[in-house]
Amino acid sequence: MADTNPVPEPPEGPPDDNTENSPPGPPPDNASTDYDDSDSTGYDSTDSASTDSAAHEPEPLSPSATMFEQLGTLLDGVQQTERAKRAATAAQVVAIEKARQHAEALQQATPEELAKTHSVRFVSDDLAWRSFEAEVGLALQLPDMTARRLIQDAYTLTAELPGTLSALSDGAISYRHATKMIEHTTGLDPASMLLFEAAALPRAAELTPTKFGHFARKLRQKLDPIELEERHRTAYEKRELVLEPNQDAMATLTLYVSAVDGVAIQDRLWGIADNLKKVPGEERTLTQLRADTAVMLLQEGDLYPREASTAEDGSTATTTSADDAGSSTADAVAASGDPVTDAPTHRRGIGPFAGITPTVMVTVPALAILDAVNGREIGDHGPATLEGYGPIPMDQALALAGTAKSFIRLLTDPETGTVLSIGRDRYRPPTDLGRWITYRDETCRKPNCNCSAHRSDIDHTIAWAAGGNTAYDNLAAQCPPDHTLKHAMTTDGTIASDGEPMTTGTAWKVEHELDEHGRSTGVLIWRTPSGREYISRPSVELAPPPVAIRPPSPDDELPFAS
Repeated sequence: MADTNPVPEPPEGPPDDNTENSPPGPPPDNASTDYDDSDSTGYDSTDSASTDSAAHEPEPLSPSATMFEQLGTLLDGVQQTERAKRAATAAQVVAIEKARQHAEALQQATPEELAKTHSVRFVSDDLAWRSFEAEVGLALQLPDMTARRLIQDAYTLTAELPGTLSALSDGAISYRHATKMIEHTTGLDPASMLLFEAAALPRAAELTPTKFGHFARKLRQKLDPIELEERHRTAYEKRELVLEPNQDAMATLTLYVSAVDGVAIQDRLWGIADNLKKVPGEERTLTQLRADTAVMLLQEGDLYPREASTAEDGSTATTTSADDAGSSTADAVAASGDPVTDAPTHRRGIGPFAGITPTVMVTVPALAILDAVNGREIGDHGPATLEGYGPIPMDQALALAGTAKSFIRLLTDPETGTVLSIGRDRYRPPTDLGRWITYRDETCRKPNCNCSAHRSDIDHTIAWAAGGNTAYDNLAAQCPPDHTLKHAMTTDGTIASDGEPMTTGTAWKVEHELDEHGRSTGVLIWRTPSGREYISRPSVELAPPPVAIRPPSPDDELPFAS
């Protein structure tokens, strides 16, 4: 990206509220996206709390005005605030682009320039880019992938779509309109991009972001019909599946696929749900049936997993799925029962939990499962937890546990056998210590990363090569990209005899917070190359000292004993 374009200076104010996905811009070829479970929005409406309310105070209500006129005055205040938010978003876009230009200049600085300011730079451009993404993400409390989109969008708006940035600064359009403009001009040459912007921008000020997206899509196809296949191939490379945890033990699963596949999937789900709705006694709504059908097909591969059964005469029969029955789906459903509520969920491999292979970690003294299966009132042991999500209802936890092949005791008391430290005996943590770290952290420990700890490395906070121990107070889960970033080396630009840059240390610093006894609290302190400090707390508080536990009762039954 070149820095030849002057960056405009829109007025300051609060950022815009963006509730639609920003189109992912093309990251550098060597930038990793595999481990970043990204949020879908770049701007959060909660940030608008910093609005100068006095500057946008609505006109006082006139006592002689009608109630509709008073409502109009209040709506004027709403509109004024929205324009201020949009102007502030434009100001933030400019600030992000200025920061990018500075980071790029730093990485390109000569050894002499670095020496004058007592500065260092990263040993590679890829690490410099990743570090800047992480800095922006942490500063805005956003995942790195979302920060990457904001950085790319900021460059596009300031350097290539100045009219769109100006309209955003004036409050005529929202940031969501601006991202639609970016999406539909991607791949155009500079001259064509400006022509498209000139033709589309007047409509952006008249339409909602979604309707403007439809208009822009048709305009792009009209102006550039030949390249649609190429643009689709590029977009198809970005297909993904994202899980977003919601409240009340629920989650949203988003599938980004080709339009043909998306419409086909919807048509199949809608058709099956329509047939299921015809079954006598079916009380679920069509919306619920569509969701249930998608869950069963994804988890089981079918509405009715084929299962051989033995009749009284010794012969075998195989069940037929409702989906295979084609137009007679309703008859198959009526004969077989409700595919969700009547499924034999108690049998392993069948039912709504068949697609999950759970690992049930019981944290001593949390003996809630023992209490539940023995019919006792569940004590104050804490909620059941689904790793990667959080608290879930106990009945769901027990159902998941019923499908498990084995149990792992995750103990916090060293006397119980969990190895919490092996010092310098070996680099790789033993299995039980690795489980302890994974359960404690739940996700990658960079504060803005949502990657599951199961998909992360167990990282030595003080590097093993630097004398760090393999112990609970020197280990944390780090996804591979953030693990690499944490150990990224810097240089003053001096070249060694082997032709490689001489390193000066790591730019990112991480350390464990210690309690009054010198033991790790589980809290990590991250310090970025720019000098900013961020706190990362463990998802589960697991203290190493012995914990008093209730010994098992002689009347206890082992849960789900086979």
